[in-house]
Amino acid sequence: MTLTHHAPTTHTAPPPRKPTRTSRRTESDEVRPWAQRANYQLVTTPACARCKTDSYIYIEEYIPPQINDDGELVKLGEASYFCTRCVEYAAHAVPPLWKPEGNYSG
Repeated sequence: MTLTHHAPTTHTAPPPRKPTRTSRRTESDEVRPWAQRANYQLVTTPACARCKTDSYIYIEEYIPPQINDDGELVKLGEASYFCTRCVEYAAHAVPPLWKPEGNYSG
């Protein structure tokens, strides 16, 4: 049996990686475009946050969306309301096609 002599192995560091591009997007950037344009965080239909239903909602005030002559949404509508069951009050922007039910005169 013959013994062969191997040169010692030298460990070298791996080559440096090229810098990768990182995205600066955050979760808040993932909002709907019309919500982003109007600077609203919450754009939902009116419903009670406590009892999770719209069955007991009383709309106090509704401001319709503003739409320009070209049919483009300029500003979202807004609703202020309270839950007659939980007596919780809320107000926020509503989706562009949402309208209060019934004969709301505002």
